[in-house]
Amino acid sequence: MKALILIALVISPALCAGASAQPKYTQAAICQIASQRGKYPQLVQIEADLFNGMPHGLFIGDTTCPRRKIRIDYKTAGAEPSVVSFDKYVLQNFAITGLIGHGRFCGSIKHDPGTGRIYLLLQTVLDFQPKGLPAERPGEPPTVTPPPAAPQVPAPDEDPLTQKVTVR
Repeated sequence: MKALILIALVISPALCAGASAQPKYTQAAICQIASQRGKYPQLVQIEADLFNGMPHGLFIGDTTCPRRKIRIDYKTAGAEPSVVSFDKYVLQNFAITGLIGHGRFCGSIKHDPGTGRIYLLLQTVLDFQPKGLPAERPGEPPTVTPPPAAPQVPAPDEDPLTQKVTVR
């Protein structure tokens, strides 16, 4: 009897920890969220394209609702590894605007009182696929290739415009 109670005490916390470790996300679409006006599920998962709208931020959108986009925001302090990796990708490719990837973005819908608009507070990124930049290693964000070196400019005393040319 004591052995059964001991087993129950050991297993019960493990089951609770496993259940709370993975939150339940409700599958949602951009138009569905935009039409709900304040009645959002607590946690949502949106499969969408990622757009860099620099300098306005990052946005997600999907083909079912091409005229609507939702801004995303996230914190890296204490964030899940997928968000940290996502942040590295965004920072490495900040100069690329437009469509920059596709994935499943999980988090909570928040309301920005300053703009009156909603945004997704990102908690997890799943199956993120960069667009236009191949990943160097599976699961790692790609790095941007540096631009080609600028052509060598002659020193001021070697300026080709001031050099004399003789024609024979």
